[in-house]
Amino acid sequence: MIKNIAKGYRSLITSTVKILLLIAVCAGLGLSLVYPLWKWASSSPESYTFACLCLLAAAAVFIAIRSFMHLGAKKWLVRLAKLATVLAGLAFIIFSVIRGNRLLAFASIPLVFIVYGLLAIGFKER
Repeated sequence: MIKNIAKGYRSLITSTVKILLLIAVCAGLGLSLVYPLWKWASSSPESYTFACLCLLAAAAVFIAIRSFMHLGAKKWLVRLAKLATVLAGLAFIIFSVIRGNRLLAFASIPLVFIVYGLLAIGFKER
């Protein structure tokens, strides 16, 4: 009976030590990754911003090329046109609201839906 109790406590202690070691490893890895980036962003914000934008652009190009290869030219162009329509429509609506043309922004909402609908119905993806 004492042997079973000792085995239970040993299991509890080893589990606790494993969890604490895992927390320490995660904190150490997080600190070793985040601290240099924070230091770089604090000391040279321009180069950090430029590097982050370059990485984001490279990721966007990679995703675009991968989806182009997977979908084919026509489907990819249709999806790109749909995405551009939605993003341009949102940008125009936000720009109009910021400039004080709320009526123009309100009137352009149905236009965005109509253009997107024409793209979605006119170019069926097969």
